[in-house]
Amino acid sequence: MAKIAVYLADFNPVHLGHLEFALKARDKYLLNRIYFLPERNLSNNEYYVHLGHRVSMLRQALRPHKNFKILELDYRFFTINKTLPKIKEKFYDDEIYLLMDYKTYLRFKATTNQNSILDSFKIILGLSSKDKKINLMKVPGNMPDIIYQKNLMINKQIQRALFKNKFNEAGLLKSVVKYCVKNWVYILISD
Repeated sequence: MAKIAVYLADFNPVHLGHLEFALKARDKYLLNRIYFLPERNLSNNEYYVHLGHRVSMLRQALRPHKNFKILELDYRFFTINKTLPKIKEKFYDDEIYLLMDYKTYLRFKATTNQNSILDSFKIILGLSSKDKKINLMKVPGNMPDIIYQKNLMINKQIQRALFKNKFNEAGLLKSVVKYCVKNWVYILISD
């Protein structure tokens, strides 16, 4: 039985914070593999980038990490009733951890009850050190583990940096910048 994690996020785009969180989780929980599962459709995101571009950027960013893989499912959005059973079915022989941010966790918890399938997974949240005020005791169900990071960049900050052609911004991955410039993703042309 392998110890695997499925990292649920939009990866719009993948950035250093995502990789740092995955590496810390891998080392702390002795995970054999981590599967990055990008959400197909992005709700309420002003900088929507097609799944194909996000998967290509992930592929570039994950290349140096042999135990990091991409997982794609045919669901438009992450849901308790579709996404999680599919993950359990795919990795039925493995010990499964879920990696996610606080927003995804709350979205899942808002659509479930105390005895949900979500509570059958070991959940690890990636939070920035600024998020220490978040009170998880108010959220019903099993308490997730937390990995705090000093410099967890927010996707919108990364996207704005790319739009402003600030390619040296902290948190940007060189492989993502190279892909974005080559494919005109997130990039605005200035006169």
